Amino acid sequence: MRNSVFVLLFVLVAALSCTQAMAESVYNGLKYEIVSGNLRITGYTEDCPVNLVVPERIGADAVYEIANGCFQNFNTLKSVQLPSSLIRLGSTSFTGCVELESLSVYEASFSVSNDHKYTSVDGVLYSNSGSELAVFPAKKQGRFEISDGVTTIWKGAFDSSNLTYLVIPGSITNLKDETFKNSKIRNIEFTSDMAPTIGNDVFMGCMYVRIRVPYGCKSEYEGFGNVMEIYYEDGIQYSIRNSEVDVVGFSSDCSNNVVLPRSIEISGASYTVKNMADSCFIYCDKLEEITIPSSYVRIGTMCFAGCSSLRNIYIDGDDGKYTSVDGVLYAHGGSGLQLAVMPAKKTGTYVMPDELTDIWKGAFWGSSLSKVVVNENISTIKDETFKNCENLRTVEFTSTEAPTFQKDVFAGCSDIKIVVPDGSADEYKEALVNNAVYNTLVESSSTAVPSVGITKNRSVVKTIENGKVVIIRDNKKYDLSGCKL
Repeated sequence: MRNSVFVLLFVLVAALSCTQAMAESVYNGLKYEIVSGNLRITGYTEDCPVNLVVPERIGADAVYEIANGCFQNFNTLKSVQLPSSLIRLGSTSFTGCVELESLSVYEASFSVSNDHKYTSVDGVLYSNSGSELAVFPAKKQGRFEISDGVTTIWKGAFDSSNLTYLVIPGSITNLKDETFKNSKIRNIEFTSDMAPTIGNDVFMGCMYVRIRVPYGCKSEYEGFGNVMEIYYEDGIQYSIRNSEVDVVGFSSDCSNNVVLPRSIEISGASYTVKNMADSCFIYCDKLEEITIPSSYVRIGTMCFAGCSSLRNIYIDGDDGKYTSVDGVLYAHGGSGLQLAVMPAKKTGTYVMPDELTDIWKGAFWGSSLSKVVVNENISTIKDETFKNCENLRTVEFTSTEAPTFQKDVFAGCSDIKIVVPDGSADEYKEALVNNAVYNTLVESSSTAVPSVGITKNRSVVKTIENGKVVIIRDNKKYDLSGCKL
């Protein structure tokens, strides 16, 4: 009986000691516990900071582990710094962190081995000497190609990703559960003839993703969803559609000076090339010049968005729907002349020709222009027209009637001055209410409207004609209300 009581007391003391060892503590908002002598971060007491630095020690104890789901769904978190001494990171530690832009690893004052468990390249976190892609920040955009040295992608690694295009090499033979959960990725390209095995809910919540696979391998990727076979020639990606071929993308082997063909041969059969798919060269940052045959009947929208090195677009021939003037791409549509693409490397001031009646979505994306003058015929400024135009300082509108502004017209821009005709500031302010990414709205004469911060932009001539005040600007006449005479 005495032995039984002693054993019971021993078990109770051991349990109490274990409970105390597992008790959660807090340090600078970080919740943690010590398990078997190792300190593990388990969460945060409140809203996580925008920029999080995980310490290498808390008191005398080294931070060795970050628990699964530790910072899950913290939607304010933008950057994370981890100590190089960290030996374990839970696979879902940062899933749902939709604003996360980068993860980095800083050099700790000590290490548990000669090799760091985690490394970071361009804000992407890797494990096991770079062979495992652990976390891809959800906020990173553009195109990303996983290197051949990567053999594993962690569970939920691309959760909520905003990438446009992802390339997965043949070294990846398995996709773990929820790899792309809630991702906005539009295109995922697999380079291997053999499809990887896939876990549960790999593409859960991916509404628009298209899977691109090598030509002739569509059946191998059965069950992957919306699959498209692609064929490469000279770094350009093509896809067969009916009896024709579309230009649908590019590879890292793409030349900086591309000449697109009128026809190509695939597996011994000749095909006519007539179309360029939407976004087909998006984020091709090495592309400088491209020549397109005049026989092409469709060039998709956003084809050259993010092509930061693009200087000129040429049309080979004069008999088609598209034309090029000074390297700028125009289209002839039912409504008249349309501005299709302004190459990103064009600088200075661009004045829209009078015959221009429409501007394509994203036409000025990433432009290096400092000023754009919009003519009176433009009735709509489409989505993302001036997106990421970091050098753009002035956009001048010549119509007294404000055009319709769609979404994110000036997204990624800063320090922009909007110049509008005299008397039209209130109308433009109302039209721009959902695109308030500009610093100043000014009228083109000295007439001020304090309620919208109007300031003097340039001198004008005021005169009297037939007993009325007339404003003359750029050889055009306006009344005091801003209406053209």
